[in-house]
Amino acid sequence: MRNGFNMKALIVFVVCLSTISYIEGTLEEDLDKLQQDFSNWLFSENPQFATSINIHKYDDRLDDYSLDVFDRWKNAVDGYLQQLGVIPRNSLSAKYKIDFDIFENFLKTYQEGYSWKDYNPLNPINFLEGPNIDPDYLVGITPKNTRGDFENFIARIEGFPKQMQQIQARFKKAVLQGNTYNNVSIFKVPSMIDHGITSRPEDFSFYSPFNDTLQNITTIPNNIKNDLRNRAKIAINSYFQSLRDVKTYLTTEYFNNLRDSYGVSGWDRGSDYYTSVLQWHLSLPLTPDEVHQKGLDEVERISKEMKKIMAKLSLHGSVKEAFDTIKNDSRFHLKTGADILAKFNHIIHEEIEPKLPLMFKNLPDLPVDVRPMPNDGTGGQYIPGTADGSRPGVFQVNLMHPDEMVTIDFMSLAIHETNPGHHLQFSTGLVAKIADFRRNGILEKYFQAPALFPFYTAFVEGWALYAESLGEEMGLYKDDYDLLGRYGSEIFRACRLVVDTGLHSKNWTRQQAIDYMATYTAYGESRITTEIDRYITWPGQACAYKIGELKIRELRNKAKVELGDLFDIKDFHAVVLENGALPLTTLETIVDDWIERSKIANARTSEHPAEDLAKLQTDFSNWLMSENPGTARYLNMHGYDEDVRDFSLKAFDDLKNDVDNFLMKLNNIPRGALNEKNKVDFDIFKDTLITYHDGYKWRWYAADNPVNFLEGPQIDPSADVEQLPNDMNLTDFESFITRIGKYPNQMNQFKTRMDKAISEGHTNHNASMFRVIKRFEDIITSEAEAFPLYLPFNETLDNTTSITDNKKAELRRRAKEVIQKYLTSLTEMKDYIQNTYMKHLRQAFGVNVWTHGNEFYEACLKWHLSLPLKPEEVHQKGIDEVHRISSEIQKIFKRLNLTGTTKEVFDLIKHDPKFLLNSTDAILEEYKDIIFKRIQPNLPKLFKNLPNLPLEVRPSLTDGPGGMYQQVSPDGSRPGIFYANLFHPDESPTFNFVDLALHEALPGHHLQLSYQGVAKIPLFRTTSVDWTYMVPTAFPSYTAYVEGWALYAESLGEEMGVFKNDYERFRSGYSCTTQLLVTTEDLLKSFDSGIQLDMAILDFSKAFDTVPHDKLLAKLNSFGIDGNLNKWLAAFLQKRSMRVVVEEINNTKDHQTLQEDLKALEVWALNWE
Repeated sequence: MRNGFNMKALIVFVVCLSTISYIEGTLEEDLDKLQQDFSNWLFSENPQFATSINIHKYDDRLDDYSLDVFDRWKNAVDGYLQQLGVIPRNSLSAKYKIDFDIFENFLKTYQEGYSWKDYNPLNPINFLEGPNIDPDYLVGITPKNTRGDFENFIARIEGFPKQMQQIQARFKKAVLQGNTYNNVSIFKVPSMIDHGITSRPEDFSFYSPFNDTLQNITTIPNNIKNDLRNRAKIAINSYFQSLRDVKTYLTTEYFNNLRDSYGVSGWDRGSDYYTSVLQWHLSLPLTPDEVHQKGLDEVERISKEMKKIMAKLSLHGSVKEAFDTIKNDSRFHLKTGADILAKFNHIIHEEIEPKLPLMFKNLPDLPVDVRPMPNDGTGGQYIPGTADGSRPGVFQVNLMHPDEMVTIDFMSLAIHETNPGHHLQFSTGLVAKIADFRRNGILEKYFQAPALFPFYTAFVEGWALYAESLGEEMGLYKDDYDLLGRYGSEIFRACRLVVDTGLHSKNWTRQQAIDYMATYTAYGESRITTEIDRYITWPGQACAYKIGELKIRELRNKAKVELGDLFDIKDFHAVVLENGALPLTTLETIVDDWIERSKIANARTSEHPAEDLAKLQTDFSNWLMSENPGTARYLNMHGYDEDVRDFSLKAFDDLKNDVDNFLMKLNNIPRGALNEKNKVDFDIFKDTLITYHDGYKWRWYAADNPVNFLEGPQIDPSADVEQLPNDMNLTDFESFITRIGKYPNQMNQFKTRMDKAISEGHTNHNASMFRVIKRFEDIITSEAEAFPLYLPFNETLDNTTSITDNKKAELRRRAKEVIQKYLTSLTEMKDYIQNTYMKHLRQAFGVNVWTHGNEFYEACLKWHLSLPLKPEEVHQKGIDEVHRISSEIQKIFKRLNLTGTTKEVFDLIKHDPKFLLNSTDAILEEYKDIIFKRIQPNLPKLFKNLPNLPLEVRPSLTDGPGGMYQQVSPDGSRPGIFYANLFHPDESPTFNFVDLALHEALPGHHLQLSYQGVAKIPLFRTTSVDWTYMVPTAFPSYTAYVEGWALYAESLGEEMGVFKNDYERFRSGYSCTTQLLVTTEDLLKSFDSGIQLDMAILDFSKAFDTVPHDKLLAKLNSFGIDGNLNKWLAAFLQKRSMRVVVEEINNTKDHQTLQEDLKALEVWALNWE
């Protein structure tokens, strides 16, 4: 060891001492002190802003634009984060945890954005911002009371030449890095500089305080005043020269190196930069594609609302044409800028302010002024005032294009920028008990994001857009014209999502963006062009408005659902605003905590929450059975035997109201007071209710299509007979007749829903319907006695000795009458489907063609998966699994000495007689042997406490999947049934059977649902009550858990020693491959792209799986697919081949085999016809 002075040890020691100093007081005091130290540092680094909030220690300084400021800030941030890390967050009070989280996020946002310092932050001046933009503002915030004030101001003006040199240095590095602006962001700057420079310094705004203001200060001698004036002139002239130098550099060098692309994707790593700056503004982990889609969906929704208003106003044509009509109407224009300012003053102070108490409490008493905007840009902007009210908040109105301003826009703009928008928002923050750096947010230097401390743009602008919608609730929009203006403002913000992401993520041209905005918004060409140039200049910023508003609206709806009658809009708004600007993720946590606190504080329960929960779950189960009498009968609950489910349109609302009532009662139970098991029950119960509540909005989508080839009254009428009590008496027969008599009305309800689907444009595709007519024809009988529902009135009734012969005859007569009426209604339903509904089928396979179809699909996906996965994520998981399983299949091929492509191998073995059975009876017996002789004896290897509930194997009633399972009743009185599809016995090789038996029977669905049936859980969790077509307007069946278990059960076949040979193993793996191909890769691709290929690829997958070509052609033709399919298949295979190359499969042999498969299939596709 070397002796001597250890500088590193000293530095560490000093840092430790500094850290320890923060833990001498209470933890809250330590955090307060650290935040105050940071605030002081931050304001010292932003001296011009400090002046604006009445901190005058730095009035002689300008902001530092040097290149090394980024590193200086980064080092400071690292130090503050280190000190913050010493404070144990979990030991803080709830309020201080919020402070901690926001402070940490504030620091980390800069830390994470630092890596982008050599991108847009190198371009400090543009047509929207820069030291040259608004010199009047600097004069306005500068104190002018003492000689020291004037000395400071002169020193500040004298600092501009150095600041301009720093700006030039940034521009030069931007050129060197290749990260410059596009021309539209900066071409106006030279003329703006020229316009700002006056012929004499005395005429410039900086000099104005040196006239009367200085003259009126009697404490300053005249000779000093003259000296101050002379020095001010010299400093202003130097400032002018520095501006000319910047202009010269821009025109002679910078302009020769402008980027060609409008979007930042033209930069190296520009796409990554855009994602980062987008998240900086949104404070949510959204991708550009997700933001783009939200924009498209919102534009579509708002357009519909605007069309409704236009119809009321007798305005015809497009939205743009309607606004053009209004623009040409003199009623909606004011003559002068002064008139416009006066109108805004009246709106703010006479119309809005009196109504604020309707929605808010503890309103800050801080003034707001209305003034003209000094430069062109947005329609208006807000500049916060000071906490003491000495400088008011200022609403600046853009008067550059008064002829384009129509009064129908004024209310929404005033609400947005003043009350209850930005002025109320910032005023609440100014008087809040929060750290200074949060109370006085620095909303400057947009160009510098994300290498900048956060503005929390989505919260700030999202609130203001949300406030516009409050105008409706407060009655501020006087007529439909005002409402049209309000929606015109909202659609403008929605378009920004589309356009901003289009420019920076999808390589849109400027003209594309202009055209899109012109199609959907009310603004003229000059305003739109300015807006588009703004988006090009400030990537991501414009997306914050709509994303923030959607999040705040989402949190409000959540709070209303959770709290029910306890919800108070004033309290909600206070919770949202009282912490100042903050990340939306933190806002969600704050609202969630407030909801829980409100429920606990206002809990209207006894001291026995576990008993209350148990009773509520029982009440809900009983209610659910009463609403779903068929499910009740299936569970041997016969209190509703006369009833059928209500499928009226009104039923959606009735269910929703009852669900909300249960949810309100559940929310009155304090979850924290429950034990762990009851907490699980609570969470599942709550999720069950919220799933339906959230799905309610989609009630006019798939839920209006109650008939398809898998579901509907035509599927299995005998199921109704199987649900009858075992020992029927007179009451049971009477109830059954009454129930049958209600089915014709239910058929009418089905038709009403299908009419609704037609009117909404949300019908099924032919692929879902083409088998339906045949199935109706199969079940409809000419005589009532031949219909399955009559079966109990034969032998069962004969054997019921408690009923007299005369009564039996009467029951049979009545049964024939109601069955005949039901048969008539089934015939009418068949005719309706064939002659009406089928004429309105959607043309595309995917639901993406529906209005909000992509959003609907995501809702369905979430309902089934019970995970917040995006289609793209599911798609990628599918691709990854396909590759993994394909590799396993290749290994099995090798062991079996099978060579050739996948299709060639499968064609070889699927026609091998040793794998085919000669009758459907033989197939059923083989399944029984597999289940009861091969699988069942091995279950104890992997399971304990096995339920002993019965299982039967029967043939499927309809063509469809290879097999299906019908749930066993909890008491075992009705067996579980594995239905094997026997419609295509020549396509059913026996090596398919084992994995299907594992999946549907044991240890798959039958064992899974048997455990569920005997478990000590509430009744509503033991069975599914809704049909799949109703998703997501349905109570959850937790499909991913149910089907995920069954797929996992297939893999257990290996561990139990069930597979006899590699042929069965191969089929198990290949089944997974085919399923993933269908359900992820191509089906999802069709939803994303709109290409009508999902059903084609479904059968295409089977083409190199089990279906002969001639049958495949016939099947595709039945789907309405004929001609030119070979071209699509060839293109698809070429794309897949390209993907294989791009993904660089490392295994050369697998790569070669897959390429051979693709080539063979491509040749096959080209010869399709």
